[in-house]
Amino acid sequence: ARAYLQGRGITQKQADKYALHFCRTGFYHDRLIIPVFDHNKLYRTFVSRAIGGRADGPKYLYPKGSNISRLLYNLLFFFGRQQSIILVEGIFDAVHCYELGAVAMFGKVLSNAQLNLLRMAGFQQVTMLLDNECWVNTPEIWDRNVRKLSQYFIVYEVKLPHDTPTEFSINELEEFCRKASCIYE
Repeated sequence: ARAYLQGRGITQKQADKYALHFCRTGFYHDRLIIPVFDHNKLYRTFVSRAIGGRADGPKYLYPKGSNISRLLYNLLFFFGRQQSIILVEGIFDAVHCYELGAVAMFGKVLSNAQLNLLRMAGFQQVTMLLDNECWVNTPEIWDRNVRKLSQYFIVYEVKLPHDTPTEFSINELEEFCRKASCIYE
């Protein structure tokens, strides 16, 4: 598990901060267990992530009834504390981009519940920093997210030249965000 986390650019300090654990046995064997808290710092569910091709089944497993589409990963750190936020797809993107102020949607699609959480948090500006394949392979999802966000926020978009945010240094991502296109104001 340590090698996997290091390969994703996650330090031991970050693993401790986010209470990441490896499950060796049971239904979630050979998976990383990632606790998920809401914006009030209350534990809500967890995500299990297959690592190293060792676990059976899909890459991500969620407990039944987890309602993951009603949560934003990392929001507890930024709720009501800043004017802008960066929206990413995955948990590891949010951990990697923490110092930039990033929350994760648990996928490509922004749900109405997640949109409402962004509104409740008091953000005025949202920067979309999704994986490259989202805007390249599923532009209709990208556009739907933009339409939803633009009803309430100043929206910037970063179209990564390749891969995911975790493939870039924080300095590179900061520069991408600085040069982001304002698509709705």
